[in-house]
Amino acid sequence: MDWIVVVSFAALAICVLLIVVTFASLPKMGDEGKNFIRMKAQSYAFTVVIGVVLIEIAESVYLTFGQNDLMRV
Repeated sequence: MDWIVVVSFAALAICVLLIVVTFASLPKMGDEGKNFIRMKAQSYAFTVVIGVVLIEIAESVYLTFGQNDLMRV
């Protein structure tokens, strides 16, 4: 396997492990801590999703208009 793929899977595994540990520790906290962590996780996830969507839109626009300009040359 390519080393980039291995590093990517290792980073993904570490993230999943940290999420599982966080959710496992939630029942030990009070409701305030649980709600705060959930709200923060949702806001971070929403930010990441919006960022990825904006990158995909920018890439699509670039490829659409960039390829048309390249074909004219």
